[in-house]
Amino acid sequence: MDARNTQYYAPICGPSSDRTMNALDDKMVDVGIGSSSASSKPDMMKLKNAIHRSLQKGGFGAQFVLKEEKASSAQCWLRFAHVCHTDGTPVKEFDSGYVACTKCHVVYTYEMRHGTSSLNGHRCRLVAANAGAMRLFATTVQPTTSQKRQVARAAMMMCCEDLRPFSIVEDAGFRCYSQVLLDIGISVGRGMKVDDLIPSRFTVKHQVIGNAESLHDVVKAKFKEHFAEKMHAGFTVDLWTDSIKRTSFMSITSHYIDNAFKQHVRTLQVPPLHDESHIAVRVLKAFKECIQEFGCDENERCVVCSDSGLNMCGGEGIQTNLKWLSCSDHKIATVLTTVLNKTTTTTNGIKSAPFYKFEDAGPEVFELIDNCKELVRHVKQSNLQRALKNTLKQENATRWNSLLRMLKSVSRSYEEVSNLLLNKGGTRAVLIA
Repeated sequence: MDARNTQYYAPICGPSSDRTMNALDDKMVDVGIGSSSASSKPDMMKLKNAIHRSLQKGGFGAQFVLKEEKASSAQCWLRFAHVCHTDGTPVKEFDSGYVACTKCHVVYTYEMRHGTSSLNGHRCRLVAANAGAMRLFATTVQPTTSQKRQVARAAMMMCCEDLRPFSIVEDAGFRCYSQVLLDIGISVGRGMKVDDLIPSRFTVKHQVIGNAESLHDVVKAKFKEHFAEKMHAGFTVDLWTDSIKRTSFMSITSHYIDNAFKQHVRTLQVPPLHDESHIAVRVLKAFKECIQEFGCDENERCVVCSDSGLNMCGGEGIQTNLKWLSCSDHKIATVLTTVLNKTTTTTNGIKSAPFYKFEDAGPEVFELIDNCKELVRHVKQSNLQRALKNTLKQENATRWNSLLRMLKSVSRSYEEVSNLLLNKGGTRAVLIA
């Protein structure tokens, strides 16, 4: 048989369970390399995923076949073949043809007029995994002190120029990214300009969108499988507003346990609520649309946990239509902020001084809180923190438990702070007398 006419068969895509089994393979489908801007369209991504999954399965009864390029001088055609229907006609959808790697079945859009640069740049994950593992195992060396110093200086410059935290060098994603660059450098064996290798922000954006759409289908298939087995699930719902653009969002997160008693927590949607009132009926409608998309049509199998705002538990809202639980964290936060935060009143247009609403119920407690705040403020402003073994923590208005954190820090360093202030002298020592 002529190798140039060899056809690779792939079966018709299976049900949702097959899509779930091939979730990891979905991640390997190319999203934007070598394709036009249309590659980010959901329909094109779905077609690419369908082709990829089919080719991964292999065998007869195929929906797609791979047909190798006729005699060509381009080296890429030794590793790539055209995607065709079973009758041999090339797949032409969205004004583009399609090719795939004959090893790992990564799918690319291809038109002759665009050339083969993207195909030449393809690194087959199967070939690279075997070759790379052997190469790294055989040639891994320890960096020299000079090389470590160079990298440390480059990291310092990155943090200073780009205003990044020093901890970025410890992040798993940054280390994985750096390892890919090292592996590419080893495989090339020659110098390379970073501007030719590093993707633009728009390419990264397209990669994120494409992979998100691909993985969304995987999560949806998992959920439909879970609800098909008549299982229950819990949901947490919250409304919040972006502090920069002032756009409101509604986050919906699911919590469920599968048949293997493994807990899963997944954020299903964070849809923006543009120019819409956040009344209870609207929130309920958005929630039902979300869970129906993921295969849940029976309200009695859903338990929802949220705050006690009227947009959540108001009439004709989530509380009256679904099993609902009030969020304990929100209640605790409300109690603490109401009792322990100072408030003001306005009478005849005159605003009062800040005061504790419930100070009469425990004046000693509120006096202690004020003294601790003043103590921490003085220690920080006087630059005395360096002299303490354990630094004092100031209250943070955005964290509901930061007051407790502050009081604990003062209690832990009480004797040390007392001795420090007494040795320094001055009237501030009376704060802890």
